[in-house]
Parts: sequence; C-alpha cells; structure tokens
Amino acid sequence: MEFRSPIGFLLMILIVVVIGIGVVIPYVADRAEQIDLTETGANDSYLDNIGNKTLNTAITSLTATRNNQTWLEFDGVNDVVNISDNSIFSPANSNLSFCVWINASAVSPLAKEYFVGKGSSGDFEFGLGYESTGQIRTTAWNLSGTTYGVTGAVDYFGDNFNISSFQDEWVHMCSVFANDTYLDIYIDGVHSGTDEVFVDAVGDGSEVLQLGSRTGDYFNGSLDSFVLYNSILTPSQVSNIYTSSEHTSKNLSIPIILLHDYNGTGVAPSSLIINQSVLKDILDYLNSSGYETITDFDLYNWTQGDINLPEKPVMITWDDSYVHNWLRAAKFMDDYGYFGVMALQTADTETSAAEWENVTRLINIYNWSIMSHSDSHCHMGRGMGGSSPTWCNDTVSRLGNLSIAKGKIINNTNVTPISHVYPYNDYGINSSDKTEVMVDCLKNYTICFADASTASDNNHEVKFVYIDANLSVGGVNRLTLDNETREADMQMIFNETYATVSLEVKLNENSGTTAYDSSDSGNNGTISGASWNTDSVDITLTENTDYRLFKTPGVFELVEQDLEFSEINMSYVYTRDVNSSASTITHLINLLIAISIITIIVLFIKSRLEF
Repeated sequence: MEFRSPIGFLLMILIVVVIGIGVVIPYVADRAEQIDLTETGANDSYLDNIGNKTLNTAITSLTATRNNQTWLEFDGVNDVVNISDNSIFSPANSNLSFCVWINASAVSPLAKEYFVGKGSSGDFEFGLGYESTGQIRTTAWNLSGTTYGVTGAVDYFGDNFNISSFQDEWVHMCSVFANDTYLDIYIDGVHSGTDEVFVDAVGDGSEVLQLGSRTGDYFNGSLDSFVLYNSILTPSQVSNIYTSSEHTSKNLSIPIILLHDYNGTGVAPSSLIINQSVLKDILDYLNSSGYETITDFDLYNWTQGDINLPEKPVMITWDDSYVHNWLRAAKFMDDYGYFGVMALQTADTETSAAEWENVTRLINIYNWSIMSHSDSHCHMGRGMGGSSPTWCNDTVSRLGNLSIAKGKIINNTNVTPISHVYPYNDYGINSSDKTEVMVDCLKNYTICFADASTASDNNHEVKFVYIDANLSVGGVNRLTLDNETREADMQMIFNETYATVSLEVKLNENSGTTAYDSSDSGNNGTISGASWNTDSVDITLTENTDYRLFKTPGVFELVEQDLEFSEINMSYVYTRDVNSSASTITHLINLLIAISIITIIVLFIKSRLEF
C-alpha cells in the first residue's frame, strides 16, 4: 500500500535533520582559566618557553587580566627568600645598587630587622633594614664584620627617619654602593642621607643573598619588586623606578636647577658665573632629553592638583640680582622655548630703575616668574649669630626683610610672588630653629626654598620634587650648576637609561616556592615560609600590546615581556573541538547511530500507516 501520510513522513525527515545538526555542528561555550606564566619551562605542556599557551581550540573572543599588585609576606620569625651567591651580588667586584618596596608591620618593641641582607659571621657584606632604635639605614661591612660604611636616612630637618613613621604603608627604598667610594640611601625616590665614605675594602663573600633577613634578623612585613644593578643608579633613575610602580600614585618628579650669573660669550671669572658655552651644553642636554620648563606657580598649582605638567618638567632658577645678565640669558634660553624663574635680591635691584624695567621685561616678554631672595641677602637661620645687615636671624629683622622684599616686587612689577629662597640656602642649624624660620617665611610666602647640591661635588645627592612635597619646610631641593658643570654631571643627574639589570625578582607569581629572576641572569630564589598576597585588583590586558591571540588553532602569545612570571587570568569563548581526527570520527559514529535509530522509527511508523 502507499504511504498515506506524507506530512507524517516529512515530519520524520525533519526530526532526522534536526538531530543530525545537533550532533554534527559543534557548539559555542564559555571557558575561564588561570595561566601562571611562571610555568615557562621548555618541557612544560601548559605554556611554552616564550610565555605562549596553545588552547587547542578555536577561540571566538578572549579577555585577559593580571594582578594589580602581588607580593610576599614575611612573619619576622623564619620567613626568607634565599638566592644563591653570585659574584655580581658583591660591591667588591663592581658598583652595585638595589631597590625594593617594603611594608613594615607595626611591632613593639622594635628589634633589628633586615629587608635585604648578604653575609653572616666571618663572611659579611651588606644589608638594608632598621636598627632596634627604628632608624632606617643601609650598611656595608668588610668580611670580618667591621662596619666600614653606614648611611642612616634623615629627613629635611636632619632628623633620623624611623621605621615607625612608615609602618603599614608601602615605601620604596634604594641602596647605592659606589665601589670603595660612598654609600647612599633613597626613600620614596629622594636621597635621604649624607654620603658615607668607605674606609676599608669590601670583600666578595660566599653567603646567599636574602630577602626578608640577614643572618637571622628576620623582617616582619611585606616585600615586593626587588631589583639589583651592577651600576650606580642616578637620581633620575631612582625617581623613575619609584614613580613607575603601582605601589605609588606619584607618576612625576621635578628637578630644580639653580644658576646665578651669566657672562655670555666671555670668560667666566668664577665658577658661579656661567658662560654661553656651558649654558648651551646644559640646555642642549635638557632639550634632547625632552625636558620642558615650568615656573614656581606651575609647581604649586600641580601640588594642589589644579594643573597637569609636561611629561618631563624642569625648573631653571637664577639667584641674586644679576638682572641685566639674566636678560641676555633669557634671549638665549628663548631659542629653546625655555623660560626661567628669578630669585631676586631686591635691595640691589632698586639701585637702578632700569633694572626693574628689565625685571618687567623678563616677566612680560620672556615669561619668567619672580621669587623673593630677601631684601638684603641676609642669613635668616636662627641661632647662627651675627648682626644686621649680614644677619637677620631674629624674628623681627627676619620678618621685616621678608615683607620688604615682597612689597618691592609687588610695587615694581604688579606681580605677587608666592615663593621665597633663603639666602645661602640655609634656614637654621637644627629642626627647632628651622621650624621658627619656616613659620616666619609662611607669613609672607607659600613656598620656601632651601638646600642645594652642587653638581660637580655631590651630583648623586640631588633631590627631585614630588607632588606630596612639603613646600613650606625647605624640602624643595635645588641642584647648583656652575661653569664647571660638564656632560658627565648632567648624565649622572638626569640619565634615565638603565644599566643592565643583574637580578629582578618581581614577586608577581602569586603561587609556588620559587621567586623567579626575570633578568637574563636566571638567579631564581627559593621561598621558605613567606606567603603570597595580592590586592585582588585586576588590570585588563590589551590585545596586540600585552598579548596576541591567534584564534585558530587558539594560541595565546605574550607580547609584553614585563608580564613574564606573572599570574594571568583568561576568560574566553571557544568552539568545541572540531579539528581533531578523533572528534570527527566520534561525530560520524554519532551520526550513523542517529540515522539508524530514526530509520527504524520511520519504518515502524510507516508499517503502522500502511493498511
């Protein structure tokens, strides 16, 4: 008999097609996984040796994130990271610098603790930590243990920095060992101590380099991002390391240059009188390095969060009352698009109305700013002795000098200065004296400049200015450049090109007992006891900048090598395994089974309908 129900038969065919499609066509699914880029061994099946991962499936979309911050926590009892000895870790063999982020837990009473150390009894070398008094310091020893170099960190008043002031907050510290010459320490990007001259030869010891300890003086707190260089870090390099970290919100620092007189093309009769040749070298270096000039008003408005500054700002200040010569310098600086800031001693300027005219020209034509440098250029430091006019170290004479200078500037230029520069860059011999002088200064001005380093003598002591600088306490340090300044001095201060990194332990792994060295040296450390922690903030990675994705066959390739040895989380949408021969055979078998079942059903139904 004929098939009496074509509709039923067509329905059966439709069922076969639908089931076939459901079996044969692969479906799209979501998948999330965590990639630990510490697993980059050549024999590893998860990632290959250049930080790639083959996902073995066709990817339609992918999102990758990294941890914002990851670090190690130390219990102060026996937690440590040990890194096997290497000759590159010894200041006996070359200049050596290292930097680390620390977060000290609040403890009482204080005990000696080391963030970084190398050496033990009979085999001492160096350490960075704090004493039982709480003073932060970096120390060098000869092998027998004799202290031959120790630099304690001091603040702007010359008082010791104490770890108690930095507990439970992230602080950046750098130690610089200029081989058998001097020892420096920087805190949060600022040179925070005086030079210590070496008095003995350091030896090359054989002990391990330790993070979180030195010979049992264990650290209680957190450490992150330890980097060691076989070179002297410049102030600019230290500043850049500090401002480029996610542990700080400060992303900019400002060098402030101090000049005095200008002699054009003539021969400079003294070092403080700079001629055109040297000024040209200075400006050429700044210009080729990408620096742009700012004023003291810009500095203040930036610290208040009111303006953005250029990517590489610099302030060029000129002290005293060499107005006519400054005008010549301004014309030369203008060729670079640069302007200056004059710190004017007003008593000398008033001897000539023409000088005040030149001051106005500097402001209106060449965009210079003006600061007070007192009226009579007197010593203002309380307790320093002397009598007027050389000294104005009591409150009455000091306030009089400050206000007279301000009044003359306003009356002759219609500009109200916000800054004062202490004559001779001093404002007292101790913290209490300096506080009194500071209070008097702030009755007339917003910024009170003091302290200066001389490039030819102490170029490594330069202090850059950050957004949280206390502008009222003389903490705005300037760098004195003179006619003896050479390119080597500028390189020492401003050079931002890092020497080869000898050891870099980023501590971004967030798992495992190995602290991987991401430098070319491969000096991995062994973690004993210390535990991983993270701030649980994820940063989304950018395709083609941080990574590349080859959607078929699904290869994740790391582009940004700074992400080596970092934990990365991936979430992606993929199509189910359609490319393997095993999957194809499985699909065919499933299809045959489905067709067989449907055929039997169709034949059964057909037999029931044929009557």
